Amino acid sequence: MPDPRSQISDPLRVAVIGVGHLGRHHARILSTLEGVTLTAVVDKLPERAAEIAASTGSRAMTDVAALTDVDAVTVAVPTELHRDIALPFLERGVSVLVEKPMARSVAEADEMIAAAKKSGATLAVGHTERYNPAVAAVLPLVTSPRFIEVHRLGVFPERSLDIDVVFDLMIHDLDVIMAMVRSEV
Repeated sequence: MPDPRSQISDPLRVAVIGVGHLGRHHARILSTLEGVTLTAVVDKLPERAAEIAASTGSRAMTDVAALTDVDAVTVAVPTELHRDIALPFLERGVSVLVEKPMARSVAEADEMIAAAKKSGATLAVGHTERYNPAVAAVLPLVTSPRFIEVHRLGVFPERSLDIDVVFDLMIHDLDVIMAMVRSEV
């Protein structure tokens, strides 16, 4: 069977919106992926956008509304802005990977999901811990957990002060637990 990637003639045009702590990693990784062209990085701080654009071979922008030549975007801005930034892209059929948590409320998340369904765009949330090699290795081994205890060990990340620790970090733990338990809460 042929590799589906060999049938793709044009690279996927992607931009990263918000190149702070997490966004700069998205930009770095996207700039190295085969079949992907990192067209732009967008940040409210022009000097940060310029720095990341220079290191990834993309263009620096500060106005997200001017970003029109993309097939997909990664949204890595504070949670309070996720819906407002993602929605216009979803409405015009541009796929969106949004950092977690997806939105400030269920209503905002539902609005984003509805826009993606209506336009046919893909909407994904960056639950990366499920793909952590340690987690990926243990998931097939855990068949019927009866007791789960979670400890978050580390220094307080001062980068995410717009949301509480449950939405910032514990959401990863809850996602992994849901993958292990495989049932509704």
